[in-house]
Amino acid sequence: MDKTSESRPATSRLITTGLAIPALLLAVLCLFALQEIILILAAPMIARSATDAVRGSYALVTLRNLWLIFGGMLTLGLIIYSLDRLFKQSAQPSTRRFFLRLLAIELVIIAIQYLIVVR
Repeated sequence: MDKTSESRPATSRLITTGLAIPALLLAVLCLFALQEIILILAAPMIARSATDAVRGSYALVTLRNLWLIFGGMLTLGLIIYSLDRLFKQSAQPSTRRFFLRLLAIELVIIAIQYLIVVR
């Protein structure tokens, strides 16, 4: 047997794991980045539609809580799916591409959040 063919799956798994760790950590960060984007975009609409400041404050808190519930479930599902894919198919190139795409999407979300907050 050739040593390069034996080390290729191990190297592939190591690269995939190296992509998975930041992708899974950024998934949680993206949950909160998307929450901030939603609140910033919804705040003017809520302020216009609410008759007083207290109702507007409650509407923002309700929106935040709903996002944390449903966005948290989506994030948890993504993390579970990603871990399942990592442990079952870590040597396949499609898994590396999945984590690369996930990282790219997460970085775009964080960049959008940064641009909205800085603006």
